[in-house]
Amino acid sequence: MPWYAFDSVDDALDATRNFLFPFSWGRWLRLAVIVFFLGGGSVGLNNVTNIPSSVPNDGGAPTTTPPSSGPSPDLVTALSEATGLSPDVVTALGIALLGVLSLIALLSVIASSVMPFVFVDALRTNDVRVRGPFKRRFWKGIRFLLFTIGVTFLFVAPFVLAVAALVFANPNAAAFESFLSGFGLAGLFGLFGVLMVVFVLFGLFMGFSTQFVIPVMIATDSGVISSWRQFWPTLRGEWKQFVVYLLVRFVLQLGVGIATFIVGGILAAIVVLGAALVGLVVVGAFGGLNAAVGSVAGVVALVILGVLTLLALLAVSLPIKILVQSYFTAYELSVLGSANERFALLPPRPGQGDGGDDSTETGDDGDSGDGGPSTRPDDSESDSTNSNNEFTWGDDSTPS
Repeated sequence: MPWYAFDSVDDALDATRNFLFPFSWGRWLRLAVIVFFLGGGSVGLNNVTNIPSSVPNDGGAPTTTPPSSGPSPDLVTALSEATGLSPDVVTALGIALLGVLSLIALLSVIASSVMPFVFVDALRTNDVRVRGPFKRRFWKGIRFLLFTIGVTFLFVAPFVLAVAALVFANPNAAAFESFLSGFGLAGLFGLFGVLMVVFVLFGLFMGFSTQFVIPVMIATDSGVISSWRQFWPTLRGEWKQFVVYLLVRFVLQLGVGIATFIVGGILAAIVVLGAALVGLVVVGAFGGLNAAVGSVAGVVALVILGVLTLLALLAVSLPIKILVQSYFTAYELSVLGSANERFALLPPRPGQGDGGDDSTETGDDGDSGDGGPSTRPDDSESDSTNSNNEFTWGDDSTPS
């Protein structure tokens, strides 16, 4: 019996090579935009949720200090004295800045939910575009985001309720220690083991949702829950294949993670060292660090240097992330297509014959509540040759 996880290692390598090369500035710049929002091939099953570390007690004081609606009075006073603006103006500017940052964070979350669909579209058509696929897959990304939030809430809610009940039932430290001592050491280890299993299952569920259900949503043009229902028979029938996939992927991620850490660390060290040397020159030109910080021109120069350093770090890290993200996404698509030809999305390799047909996708998210009937043209008809040679944000229907 062939093991898809092993066969797909080489298939994904060939797919990645055909996808990224020959090198094109326009193609790689568009990929950099996509991968920037994806986060780029991190080692692990999935990074989908940040569980809050503290929640308010019902009917009591919150466990953490509630966020203020604006800058603190001391900060307002200090900024007012430093800038010469009135405290009211400083407060208004602070609130406006918080609003802008919140809006940017919201837009980033939305973009990060849509970009996985855009990236899969790029791999399946071998045509890297941003604007057209983003508009087409926007509602699928929103639905997947809402699905992630809902599942995370259902996962977190029992723990929050259990902690709240435990705190209310044992309001003081002595009662809490007495409660824990009733479990015994073996009981606490058993409880920890159960929690670990639950967290692993949650990670697997969300990981498979990102790695396999998103491609199924594209292949079948259906919603998240419907795609899970269609993917579940394949997962259940080929469970041994997917267990091997998890093991092989773990080994691959471990090796790739070590390699990228070394290469990325060397490149980052070069950038930081160069920035430090330039910083010393800037500080020396102003007569020392205190003089530079005390001068408006010195502060501006240091801020510009910091921004350029961050951009340089981004410039050296994104190509590595593009390579890693392309390979692992191609690997996931190869395994999925091997497990069920209906979900095959990777374009056929030269001499492989016709495969990866996406003829099942006849519209843009038209069913499953993603919107009305689609009027978009087939992605496969886009001119990938032109898109490889220049930087364009154009829609698939208007090849650049």
